Amino acid sequence: MGVETVQCPTCNADVRVGLPQGSEIQSVQTEAERASTERTKTRPLSCPESHEFAVQFTVG
Repeated sequence: MGVETVQCPTCNADVRVGLPQGSEIQSVQTEAERASTERTKTRPLSCPESHEFAVQFTVG
């Protein structure tokens, strides 16, 4: 598992995200959207300021 750092889209705080090996972040969104293909997943997150957002990433 790899760890990436993304920024909260509301306050720009750094948030660490654990991703499966070989995955790449596709987008950071203020609202979770359903994955567009079978090869992508969406993970809900929140920053230290409790802003909720989601990261969409590729799977393997």
